[in-house]
Amino acid sequence: MQRCAAVGLALIATFVVAACANRADGSCEDLLAAIDKKPANLEFVECKERSDLQGAPQQASYRVIGAKAAGVERDLAKELAVKTLHRTCCVWESVENSFRDKDGRLFVIAMATEETKIDARAEWSKIPYFFVTVNRYRDDP
Repeated sequence: MQRCAAVGLALIATFVVAACANRADGSCEDLLAAIDKKPANLEFVECKERSDLQGAPQQASYRVIGAKAAGVERDLAKELAVKTLHRTCCVWESVENSFRDKDGRLFVIAMATEETKIDARAEWSKIPYFFVTVNRYRDDP
């Protein structure tokens, strides 16, 4: 019985060490917070391993309420050179933005709304949420 308990504890310790090692190697997490570039008011929603996409990036999703979106847009532009959002058809968006961290990893960043009839920046507070997606690649896609 003691041997089984010891083996069980050893297995648990192995899983804990492996989990910690994965986090140090860049496991899926709040990617912007991990590189100390997360704007205030940007809410982390989730992170997923996207093996279905080219380059198999880690994809973090965020959101910000419309009333705070201009500040997040400004902070992303300052910290990560994200382009200003513009109106295209029926959404506000900024796509095809990229950034490399100090370790040379590629981040691709997009900020957009869902479909909206709001076509003036002065009315952004009427948009429930703006969404930010960050893909982090281990290797260039």
